[in-house]
Amino acid sequence: MGEVMIGLEEYRRNLTYCLQCGLCLGECPVFRSSRLASLTSRGRMRILYALVEGELTVTGRLSEILDQCLMCEACSSLCPSGMPVAQIMAVARHLIKTREGLPFTKKITLWALSDLERAGKLAQLADPFCSLATDRVSDGLIPKGLFKKFMPLHQLPKFGEQSFLERYGGIHRPGQKPVKRVGYFVGCMTNLCYQSTGKAVLQHLLDGGYEVVIPRDQQCCGLPAFTYGDLEEARKKARENLQIFRAAKVDMVVADCASCANMWKENVGMVLAKDKPEEILPVMEVMGFLARENSLPKKLSQTGGLKVAYHAPCHTRREEISRQALRQVLYYNEGAQYIAMETETKCCGGGGSFGLLHPELLKGIQREKIEEIQEKKPDILITTCPSCRMYLTSGVRGAGLSTQICHPLELV
Repeated sequence: MGEVMIGLEEYRRNLTYCLQCGLCLGECPVFRSSRLASLTSRGRMRILYALVEGELTVTGRLSEILDQCLMCEACSSLCPSGMPVAQIMAVARHLIKTREGLPFTKKITLWALSDLERAGKLAQLADPFCSLATDRVSDGLIPKGLFKKFMPLHQLPKFGEQSFLERYGGIHRPGQKPVKRVGYFVGCMTNLCYQSTGKAVLQHLLDGGYEVVIPRDQQCCGLPAFTYGDLEEARKKARENLQIFRAAKVDMVVADCASCANMWKENVGMVLAKDKPEEILPVMEVMGFLARENSLPKKLSQTGGLKVAYHAPCHTRREEISRQALRQVLYYNEGAQYIAMETETKCCGGGGSFGLLHPELLKGIQREKIEEIQEKKPDILITTCPSCRMYLTSGVRGAGLSTQICHPLELV
């Protein structure tokens, strides 16, 4: 525990930078749902400072308070002191993990994601049971409360019979001389669940003249391990992926998942602090990359005049080019009727497994967004985060709505 406390000690100065001004309160999705001061960045920073100073010890309640942070970075985007809240929370959770270990559900999650080939096989085995659970909940034969208490499998999307990496791993060349050689980082959910996203991204990159390398042995980005406080596993995944994509000799890496891209850009440098910085490859979320390359789709041909709204994932807060790319596609696209939403940038409440482990907080965080979807009735809601897609799909279906949720490139 002493070594971990030293890790937290490195952030002592950051902890003192918190002015307790409360600017972050209005944007904290957990506080907006719970109205508990302890579940804000301000509250957590005070608690962690007291922990570093020896005024508090680790208790079950303290662990719970730290666990109920989405690490969405809404607070950091507003903080006048520039507090790196997500990184501080990761180190604090590392302290708890070192002292008490991880809960069973988190251990299973990291074990499954430690090998994507194994994860794919497990997903194929689990899919019939998830489908059966969905049917029985719909029939009323299994009470919804049972799945709210124990990880609600009925919220999970269907898994593919074969993973995306199994089907499409390799080198894909365009019909003309390549303009760039890009590595495509396929997130876990695209690989296992939303393979239509992966196919759309691959096809659009090829149509744009890019040579696309999809290493079959790429691993999870490490974000689940990072958010759980398992910094050793996050570091391991970062090193593995960097070695794999550097060996592929790509000019840069693109990801269809905003959260994966954010992990590469914002947190890999932290977990690889002792490694050479030049080893870190340039990574962009694919819509931001296409905007920079002037390769955004000119028309969403699959919309047919339908009403389309946009949900901005929390992890695009520092990727304004990605947000502007989505708005540009919607504003100036003849094939879509853009429906602006006041809750466009509000958190969906998912946060990876957060929504599965804290279903009541998820419901409260989602309420405002689901109500606006009910009011404005978009036919399609686009987003660049598969986790957001899963939770918002669950939310709109729970409200009896037919809004379809997908990645924007699936509409091209």
